[in-house]
This record gives sequence, structure tokens and C-alpha cells, in this order.
Amino acid sequence: MNSIDFNILVDPFHKDFLFHVEDAPSLVEINDITKYFDIILQHFQRKRPIPINKGKAILVSIITIVQNFTYRSMFIDKGHLNNLPYGISDYSDLIFDLFHVLISQDPDFFDAKLTEKFAQQIDYSPSKALVLITMYGEHFGEMENPWDVLDLLFYQAAKFNTPETIINYISLLTYLCRKKEDYKIYRSIQCFDKIATLLSLKSIPALKAAYGALISISGINEKCKNQESIDRFPVQLIINHLQSQNEELIYVALQFLLIYEFVNEKLINQLLNLNDPKAILVLMKYCENPKNATFLVNSNVWLTLPIVRENSIDYLKLVYCILQHRNLRRKFSSSQNLSSFLASAASNADQNTLVFILGVMKMMILTPQIIAELGKKKFFINLYKSADKCNCELTDQVRYNVFEISSEYMFTKEMINVCKCAVTEIMEMESLSSEAFRLIIKLCKYPECINVIKNGGLLRFYSSQMKNPRKRKEAEQLFALIQDDEDEYLEEEDYISPDSYDSNYSD
Repeated sequence: MNSIDFNILVDPFHKDFLFHVEDAPSLVEINDITKYFDIILQHFQRKRPIPINKGKAILVSIITIVQNFTYRSMFIDKGHLNNLPYGISDYSDLIFDLFHVLISQDPDFFDAKLTEKFAQQIDYSPSKALVLITMYGEHFGEMENPWDVLDLLFYQAAKFNTPETIINYISLLTYLCRKKEDYKIYRSIQCFDKIATLLSLKSIPALKAAYGALISISGINEKCKNQESIDRFPVQLIINHLQSQNEELIYVALQFLLIYEFVNEKLINQLLNLNDPKAILVLMKYCENPKNATFLVNSNVWLTLPIVRENSIDYLKLVYCILQHRNLRRKFSSSQNLSSFLASAASNADQNTLVFILGVMKMMILTPQIIAELGKKKFFINLYKSADKCNCELTDQVRYNVFEISSEYMFTKEMINVCKCAVTEIMEMESLSSEAFRLIIKLCKYPECINVIKNGGLLRFYSSQMKNPRKRKEAEQLFALIQDDEDEYLEEEDYISPDSYDSNYSD
């Protein structure tokens, strides 16, 4: 065959029709190309449908012909794309193949009408449609109006919610937001909202992808974190995920919460029940918000949870963060649950825990009643023993500092043993002698401690150090407080060696 016989092509039921269509790509001339397209495409409009094999042959011939860029332009410019057999499943794969060829060459040929026809095809293969939209989106900045096609990602979103496509769908929305500036400006909030609805999915891989996308998109557009976006967010879905047995899902949910803040009591309660250090980090961040911090103070029964007692150092950090709010300090400090928690945390505490306890004590607004409550719950006994057990300079310093703070409000029996330790520290000129002296000065208001100071030989020690300018200054300060005749401490019989004291504390 050397040329196309259009008399045969007009009749799809002619015995040679199929041969002419198959040979057309190699025979059709440029002057006949429009006529060829007109004739063969009209067969899809017939009342009597043409055989599927012949319809497929027509589409194959078109796909082959339009790979010539000149013929492609003629095919598009004459509007032949609108005459394809859309909505027929037998032809869907070939129509997708045709769009693949056309988009690969130059994607800027869609208008509103063609976009509607393309949308009819999505049902037949959401995965292929998504590939084509992805290819199209890569050329976003090169087109005057790319919105018709790309907005199919919203209007046809349900069709992409399949196990085969959902992760790629999420990835495409994220890619467009991150890589295409105008898309980020005009569509990132819609993308964020759409992906947020996908948190209702059951697939763990899809949920992980969704959380990752939410983190990514909210990081490039702060409007995703404004109050309107927060109010729209399906936060209950996150709470459900935090109740999951899947550790990976809990992990990504917490990752998202670290960068996205809610004021939600149910969410906070769920975080409090999670045995996960990252949950504490989220709570620490959330309690920067006065509303969340107020809720934690008003509903402080969480301090009694076993999980809190088992992870005391983490929750001490949370308590410290709450106490950053000055207007909440008085109420929180007076909580019996907080006193009980501190007493529990001080029991068998390690070095780091003791340091955080001191930090909390410095932030609290204390009263004699609170000190008495702490003593009643054995906070001071526990702290004293824990510092002894740690047996290091840092914990000794913490112990001195804690009792220095408490001494401002009332006497507790544990001060006697701490006072003995401080006397020994000073007389042996240990590294913490300055902290020990500062504590001794505070304890001089209590007769029980003055007896320890006298009987321990501290006054005699200072009398022997009067040639040392620094020690002389300390001595004058101490003698002024005790207000006794310092000469009596120069007598030998009044000196008792620190070694004669049992430094081990017992209840």
C-alpha cells in the first residue's frame, strides 16, 4: 500500500479498514493529516459502536502519529483531543498512553473542557492518572493556567484514595508545595487540610506518609498553623493514633505534635498516659501555652499516675516548665499532689533527678505549710538519703541548697544532720565549704542547729582561723548571729572532733 484510501477509512466495517489504519502512520502526508484525524475519530461518535479492536487500532495509530511534533500540534490545535472515546473502559489504557506522549512533549494543552474529559478517565486507573498529573505538575511554572488540571487533586481526591495510589498522592501534594513557589502560596493550605483528612485511614504506611507531609507543609507555610487551621484539624484522629499499639504510628504522631500545637484537654490527657519521652517533650512544648499549663495545674491528678512516678525525671522537667508561668506558681506549689510527687521523686533519686528537684524548688512559691507538707511526706528524708547514696560533690551541693531554701520557712528535723555535714565540710575545708557556710548562716535561726554548731567545734575552728582574712570575715558573721562570747570557744574542752559524730542519717 503506497497511499491511504480515505474511501475505505470512512467505513469502519470495510474488510480492509483495519489494514489502512495500521499503515496510516507511515503513509499519511502532512496535507492529509487533519482529514485523517477527522475521519477516524468520527467513528467513535457512531450510534452503532465500532468493534473494540478497530477502536484500539485507531488510538494506536494516533499515538504513533503524534510523536511527530508537527502532527502533534495539528492534532491538539484542531481540538481532536476532545473527540476521543472518553468514558469507555476498553480504551482507557490507550487514552492514558496518548496523554503520556503529549504531556512528555509539552503539557500546556489542557483547557477546562479537556480537563473535564480527562477527569472521566481517572476511575479506570487512578495510578496512571496520578502519574500524568505528576508529569504535568513538574512543568507548573511553565504554564499560564495549570490550575484546572492540578485542582483535580482536590476535586477527584476520593479516586486517589486507594492502597495503590494514596502514598504517591500524598507525596505529589507535598512535592508541589515544597518545589513550586506559586503552588505553595495558593494551594498549600488546601493540601494541608486535605492530607489532614487522610488521618482517618487505617493503613500505617499511608498514615506515616500523611504525618510526614503535614510536618513538611506546615514547615513552609505558617498559615497552616494559624487558629483557623488548628480549629479545622481533626485532632481526635491523632488521639486515636496515640492509643494505638503500633509504635511507629505513635512515633510519627508525636513528631507532628512537636511542631504543631493544640489546646486540647483530651490530647493532653492522652499524652500524660504515654510512656514515651517524646510525649513529655510535646507536653513541655505545649505547656508554653498558658491555657495548656493552666489545665495541667488545675487537673494535677496526673502527678499521681504510676507512669509519672516511674519516670520522675521526665515529669520533673514538665513541672519545671509549668512553673515558668509566674501566675501559676502559687497554686501549683501548694498542690498536695506536687508535694507527694516530689517526695516520691526524691526517693532513691540519682544525681540528675536531684538536680531537677532543686530546680523545681527554686521555682516554687514556698510557705511554712508547704515545707511542713513536704516534711510530712518524707521529702527531706528521701532527699537526704539519696544524696548520701550518690556520694558525690554535686548531690552534696544540691542537698545544701535544698535545705538552705527550706530553712527560710521553718525548721525540719533533717536540718540537724545536714548541719552536721556542713560543719564537717567547713572544718575539713572541703570544696563545698562556701555552700556549707551559707547553709550554716541560714540555720543559725534555729536553736537545734546552733547546738550542733557549738558542739561540733565550729566556733573554736573559726577562732583558730582569725588570721585568715576570708575565714575571719566568716567568723565575724557567724559569731554575730550566735551572739555568745567567742572566748568560751577557745577552751580545749569545748572542742569536739567532727569524727565523733555519726554522719549516717537514720529516721
